[in-house]
Amino acid sequence: MQLVIETSTGFAIRSISAAMPRRLVDGQGKEAENATHDAAAIWGLADFVFEPAVRQRASGVRELGDGILVLGDLGVVLQVKSRESIGDDPARERKWIDKQCKKALSQGAGTIRELRREPASMTNLRGRTMNLDGNALRWVVTVIIDHDDPPEDIAVQPSDNAVILLRRDWDFLFEQLKSTHGVGAYLERVAGEAGILGDEPFRYYDLAGEDAEAEPGELRPELVIPGTKRLVEPMLPMAPAATHQKDEHRLFRTVLEDIASIRMSAMPEEIHVRSLADLDSLPTQHRANAGRFLLDGLAEVEGVERPNVMWRHRRYLGDSPTQLAVGVCSHHSKEIEMVFGTWVELRHHEFTERFDLDQPVTVGVLLTPRHDGKKLWDTTLTVAKGRLELTEEQLAAYLEVWKPESEVAA
Repeated sequence: MQLVIETSTGFAIRSISAAMPRRLVDGQGKEAENATHDAAAIWGLADFVFEPAVRQRASGVRELGDGILVLGDLGVVLQVKSRESIGDDPARERKWIDKQCKKALSQGAGTIRELRREPASMTNLRGRTMNLDGNALRWVVTVIIDHDDPPEDIAVQPSDNAVILLRRDWDFLFEQLKSTHGVGAYLERVAGEAGILGDEPFRYYDLAGEDAEAEPGELRPELVIPGTKRLVEPMLPMAPAATHQKDEHRLFRTVLEDIASIRMSAMPEEIHVRSLADLDSLPTQHRANAGRFLLDGLAEVEGVERPNVMWRHRRYLGDSPTQLAVGVCSHHSKEIEMVFGTWVELRHHEFTERFDLDQPVTVGVLLTPRHDGKKLWDTTLTVAKGRLELTEEQLAAYLEVWKPESEVAA
């Protein structure tokens, strides 16, 4: 399918590819589920995609969805329905789709009830296991219809917290946004809206056009500190994410994969995955901005010789109680990691005090160049959460190393 899109600078053509092919290993239904997971893992991150868990009940065995996405405070229950024997009677196909949508919506609601009744231990596609408490999340049910030739003009009316779409359109959203958080936010935005099955690209570009014309809101006074620069962009990009500034986006994605692959001994997997979700929440142009800053920083510190040390820092703040901090340093050592941790803690403390937050989070990422030919850089993750309650002595020690944010744009 090709869409002709009118933009402020002219017309653009967007090709919508067919759904990712199913593999021929398991049955078609299972392969449709696997293809749905793969799209989310390839374009998003495998860490957010959890395999279905099985729960024993007196009445039998219950499977918790056909997969679950966990994106910070948002959970997405996947229900995938695949049509194996397509007939030539459109009325029969419409009846099958209607029946499967109702069944899937009921199953999705049941999965949410189960997870709220009792937490479940679930494993993501990275092979990491974490405990999932359904009461700690907002929920969206996403029904995915896998049908190779669906009839046209099938009206769907999901429940208030649900979305119904073709598997082709599921793939389109991930290819367009290249962010699991971005897709999750979109699903939550359109949940409960009636529509025509297969028209998701049309709805997406209608909303993207509205976003492009919307005026930015007022900036919170707490965000206006020395050296800050406001970055404004539509939440839904017209062009697929990473179409431009490919090097910047590639670096940012590589950093996410670096962090995902780190085995955390002192950090619970729940915090590890949440930190990735916070980083994944950066919109498209902010990712490019962070990628360019890190690329320029790595180039700048490359020639610094010991014992000299050069630092570069930048933070990203919005309306959420989370700030994201990225940095580059000319060398790597345990001492450098510790010193970076003091910068993260200081900026976290200042962030907490300025916004008067009870449960603030700061996610800090540091890149340091390597010269062994194995990798181009080392990646360090530091997370500060909650009120640190720094003593006067600790704060004074931190301020001996780093200037307060009121004096420097960092």
